[in-house]
Amino acid sequence: MSVAILRATGAILGFVVTIVISRTLGTSGLGIYAYAVTIIVIATVPVSYGWGTSLLRSASTSHFSGDWRATSGLAIRGAQFAFLLAVILLGAFLALRLMTPEFLQVLNISIATASSLTFVFLFDQLSALRASILRGLDRPITAQAPEMLVRPLVFVIAFFSLAWWLGEGVAPVHAFIALSIAAFVSAIAGYGLLRWRAPTNLKGTTASFDTRSWLASASPIALSSGLIVLNSHLDILILGIFVEAADIGIYRVAVQTSLVSGLAYTSLNMLASQRFAFAAAAGDRVGVKASATFMARIAVLCSIPLLIVLILAGQSIVPYVFGENFGAALGPMIVLAFGQSFTAATGMAQPLLLMNGLEKHVMYWTSVSVVMNILLCLIFIPLFGVIGAAFATVIAAALWNVALWSVARARVGVDTSIIGLS
Repeated sequence: MSVAILRATGAILGFVVTIVISRTLGTSGLGIYAYAVTIIVIATVPVSYGWGTSLLRSASTSHFSGDWRATSGLAIRGAQFAFLLAVILLGAFLALRLMTPEFLQVLNISIATASSLTFVFLFDQLSALRASILRGLDRPITAQAPEMLVRPLVFVIAFFSLAWWLGEGVAPVHAFIALSIAAFVSAIAGYGLLRWRAPTNLKGTTASFDTRSWLASASPIALSSGLIVLNSHLDILILGIFVEAADIGIYRVAVQTSLVSGLAYTSLNMLASQRFAFAAAAGDRVGVKASATFMARIAVLCSIPLLIVLILAGQSIVPYVFGENFGAALGPMIVLAFGQSFTAATGMAQPLLLMNGLEKHVMYWTSVSVVMNILLCLIFIPLFGVIGAAFATVIAAALWNVALWSVARARVGVDTSIIGLS
């Protein structure tokens, strides 16, 4: 329950961030910001998701065994990879700007923008590694607090300060600068929490390294997670090909609002990874079944109210909250909110499969879903615009969730849905 409250607070703060940007920069400014952040999120996958999941597993094992050498080595290698990838990303930004100054005008890639996005990229990866260790220690609140609370608060303060100082001269680049400041502060806060919560034998252990084996283990997880992250951002990426930045801003509002509907599912999904990892280590199959069904039912119950509010009163609420130019976001908002409810109904099959070593099944069905999502986006977006992107996303997500639910029942013997069949 405490994790859900933390996630709810973080979602509210994230919602505030979207409102602040939409009110300050308008539809086009929000679209530019959303497109850039989408690219950064996808780029963090190898370390944040692939290496981070391996680190979570190792930390869970070390928590029981007391041997932290491998976990320490995984953390060090992960940080080294994060720095390397940040240097590569900055070099790519600068090279593209020198060779083709007009490249990606929608992102307005200036030196300040490239530097800010690189800092965000680096600190986000380091924060993900720290969070993985804390989650492995069964400290979910401590793991998520910096990103859920500190980061959005610092962003709002920094961006408001820049907007007040610059007045009419405020631009998307200043949102990126504020985001880099927020990512840095939350990373420092997270490191302090790790030092506080880490067991003594972790602080004083001598790291051991098995990089080749770790890469072999983390690579399929990174590929699988990368496909999942790509699948969840394909709509915005492909929208950037066919529509203006203003339309991307409108769609961003729809996505952020629908995420409030899926807040409980997202919160419990992160908690499920820890519970399933502990249960797999302890051999507690009965506990897995009970937890999976309970979490799915809670997630569905929490997803329905926003959908009802949007259907009944969204036409007046959306323009009032985000601005008159964002009224067109209501249609895709309702479609995406319905998709969140359906996803919650199928339960937490993906973390269950990952924590039981069935990454290949997740990767296969994620690949199928990505291909379908691409095809549907390429068909629906040119025809229907932003609402076409919403329908494409929901259909592809429904296929993925049903497929993983079926695999979980067949291979693990657990029905993760709200039905909870034995």
